Amino acid sequence: MTTRITLKIVNDAIAAKGIELVKAKDYFFFVASDGAPADVIIPVSVYVSKLRDLTLAEWVELTETAQEAPAAPKKKASTYIRGNSTVMTPCARVHFTADRMLAEDPTVTRKAVMAACMAAGVTYGTARTQYQKWKNK
Repeated sequence: MTTRITLKIVNDAIAAKGIELVKAKDYFFFVASDGAPADVIIPVSVYVSKLRDLTLAEWVELTETAQEAPAAPKKKASTYIRGNSTVMTPCARVHFTADRMLAEDPTVTRKAVMAACMAAGVTYGTARTQYQKWKNK
């Protein structure tokens, strides 16, 4: 028969490491316990809803192997112009570019028109909005 896992049992098992497990609303996280040295590395949060979702051995193992939080995913570098467009009359530029590209190639795609507008210095939001207005006129 297995022993029921409680927060006290888990905290007693990991107390020597200077950390303790705390329950939040829908997950658990580790914190430095009172009187722990300043150099204690706190493991990452554990996203399980019930304490019994992991065994006592797995809780202890988390304190040994998860010593560093995983790196946050890096945002992909954006090619979009942020802020203000760098051309005069960007709205008219989108309509002009779309008209010209449609005259040259009747199968031109939205993506191609948007790319041409952004390369000319129109912001992404302006190009997107004005393309939609141009398409619906």
